Amino acid sequence: MSPVSKAEAFTFASSTATSVSNFAFDKTDKARTILIQNSLKKGLKDATIEFSESLKNSLRKALKINDECQIIFSPSGTDSALQIAAITQIVSNKEITHVLVASDETGSGVPAALMGCHFENTSALNYPVKKGDKIKGFRDVDLIKIPLRDEKGELKSSKQLDEEVFNAVSQTNALGRHVVLHAMDQSKLGYQSPSASTLQNLKTLNNLSMQIIVDGSQLRLDPKDIQNYLNKGYIITITGSKYFTGPPYSGALIVPKNVSKSINAVKNTLPEGLTNYYNHSDWPKAWYCSKKLSEGFNYGSYMRWNAAIVEMDRYYKTPILYRNLGIEMFCNFVEDSIKDATFLKPLFEDETKINTYNSEAFGLRNIRTIFPFFILKNGTVLNVDEVKKLYTLLNSDISHHFDGSALEIVRLAAQKCHIGQAVNVKYGTDFQSAVLRISLGARVISESWVNRDISLYFRNIESQMNEITVIIKKIELILSKPEMLK
Repeated sequence: MSPVSKAEAFTFASSTATSVSNFAFDKTDKARTILIQNSLKKGLKDATIEFSESLKNSLRKALKINDECQIIFSPSGTDSALQIAAITQIVSNKEITHVLVASDETGSGVPAALMGCHFENTSALNYPVKKGDKIKGFRDVDLIKIPLRDEKGELKSSKQLDEEVFNAVSQTNALGRHVVLHAMDQSKLGYQSPSASTLQNLKTLNNLSMQIIVDGSQLRLDPKDIQNYLNKGYIITITGSKYFTGPPYSGALIVPKNVSKSINAVKNTLPEGLTNYYNHSDWPKAWYCSKKLSEGFNYGSYMRWNAAIVEMDRYYKTPILYRNLGIEMFCNFVEDSIKDATFLKPLFEDETKINTYNSEAFGLRNIRTIFPFFILKNGTVLNVDEVKKLYTLLNSDISHHFDGSALEIVRLAAQKCHIGQAVNVKYGTDFQSAVLRISLGARVISESWVNRDISLYFRNIESQMNEITVIIKKIELILSKPEMLK
């Protein structure tokens, strides 16, 4: 993604990544200037620690998180998984099993990170490492993967997933092992699992040793949902780069008060190899376990999070009534538009959303905000390579392919449209295809709310709905020239 705004594109790619807005870029550039000025006055170390702590406090305020909950910034969601793996190693003397729900819809490096292995050939602090090798200081653990889809590619039912999760935890617990259950809310295609009732039922197991982690990396959660999880003692992983459209590579862990206290009480240090990944300053000042990590600061992470928090602040300035009306209006339009297009096949059409939270109140967790779809040409679904090619063409000026066409067609071909990148999904039970995704992002709301003008707000939402229409028309235009997909 571009580090500066890509304002000419129609952008609905918040399930993947979004270019930073002009608004957030300018605010963050000012924050950078102030940090430089404060560094000259107070010294680099003190000014940077102060800036890092102010960011964490701003994030707590935006998401209405208790001051006693700890926040650990990380370069990515996968790095957050590595942080969890490391914390688990020091808080339990038992053998450890990670149960990874939605393993087929989480980050590709997460399984390796949970096993305490390098997941790239370069660490977060830019040290050369060997992908797949064990990180120094990590002991062996077990990993149980629970994918959302079966071998045929069909989405499992909520009941089936709940049973798989309960059985995995129950059997692991019976072996006397410590269980780390990674629940999903929401995945890259918009799914949640396991159910709240299953998480509650697990507490009835005898002599249970378990920590629940909620993968909230999409951050399609309202503050009440985050508080609900933290009050139950669940650790939450978030990013600022998905729903809130901050720059990519902005991850964080939110650690509830009681868990933070138990970590702080431990007098073990984190695995030695993490000095290649994290600075001491990234972790809570009070924790003993992180004292041997590297000295230094991740300024890139701070600036990315500053931009994300700027987006959160302006999103929450939209009154909740109009925010929810705008969300519902936009999402209903996207869903209907995809269903009405004969050359698109919604992935969600015949599926019941996997829910974990029963609430009559409207919220991000009980409305679909990610809309994945297959693409068909003359009734035949495109293969993976064709979908990836179409994705690239969609985000490019292809007007030169339509020289001599009507002005309206040329303009449509020139319009860059940025949506969620291809995710491999089987079409039916035997054909490997891929889906693209149109997603609601926070900016659909925040950029529509101007000068507290309600009528203008809804006109602005409608303007973005018109952009959805353009995106779908451009997909149809590309399909009209199938040679472009070769």
